[in-house]
Amino acid sequence: LGDTDFYWDTLCGTVEGDFFLPVSLLNAFRRKAAETVKETILSWYRRTADPLKKLQESVFTLPCSTSEETVYAACVMTLDQLDAALSDANIRRIDLSSTIAEATEYPALAARVRAAGKTVYLRFPQVFREKALSYMEVHVNDLRKAGFDGFLVSDLEELGFVKRHGLSGSIVSDAGFYAFNSLAASQLKHFGIDRTTVPLELNRYEIRETAGHEGQEMIVYGRTPMMVSASCLHETLKGCRKQESIWTLTDRMGNRMPVVNHCRYCMNTVYNANPTCLLEDAAAIRQLNMQVLRLEFTTESKEETAQVLEAFSKQDPAALPKTLSYTHGHFRRGVQ
Repeated sequence: LGDTDFYWDTLCGTVEGDFFLPVSLLNAFRRKAAETVKETILSWYRRTADPLKKLQESVFTLPCSTSEETVYAACVMTLDQLDAALSDANIRRIDLSSTIAEATEYPALAARVRAAGKTVYLRFPQVFREKALSYMEVHVNDLRKAGFDGFLVSDLEELGFVKRHGLSGSIVSDAGFYAFNSLAASQLKHFGIDRTTVPLELNRYEIRETAGHEGQEMIVYGRTPMMVSASCLHETLKGCRKQESIWTLTDRMGNRMPVVNHCRYCMNTVYNANPTCLLEDAAAIRQLNMQVLRLEFTTESKEETAQVLEAFSKQDPAALPKTLSYTHGHFRRGVQ
């Protein structure tokens, strides 16, 4: 029935006598009838209680953080980036991307991180499709042998995987696992999430309204993932070679966006042309009382990674790589 939610199954009409009915009036009857039926159906399911008040009194309570020290963590995708992060005393935790090496090498890599006096987490892929799930199922014993101190998960499927296999360690929801307010963060905690990551879309004022709660992390450096695609750029243009590499997409403004293919999972991630860097906003971020501040490295070389880490250690934007062009993301302006 036009742009309504209904369609005719059967329609019978009886017309007697001579009369004139404008089409506009007939259409108005049709719209009114459809709206009435829709409202009647919806009224059967409409809540009459105030669920928000009851939830706030029960599950949704989130204590303020009592942590006096902010921990810096580095998420690395390559072994060169790992080498740079291991040498930085300011980094207390290292998050290993699940594609940094084969799962059989996880135990050795985790041991290297611990030998440097740091805790080690495993970061699951941004999308847990069938190939990623199958790979992790096959190598679940390697995950146990590695004895990770925690896991970064991006969706409920990954949370379920960790819980189902009884993998010990803290569970942190990634930025794409949205926790836009304290109610959402508390519900995730109820599901088994120990800490949440501030969504990248929030600005400083929106973050301030929800910040300071127990178990929050914030990304202060890194390229924002613009898209995760199962359509492989390499396979489309050159054919599948089962070889991970980085290509670029150039937009109409001349911005070059890195495209990283993850052959293991048959996925591609398109990253923003410039990384987000909030080093200049360090004073404002300190007021947010975050428990963990994360630096995420994607395409950076070992030297570039070391320079960025040194700049954050010194809290000196002038120490950043001279060739680095960066953005402040949504921290200052929010989503427009």
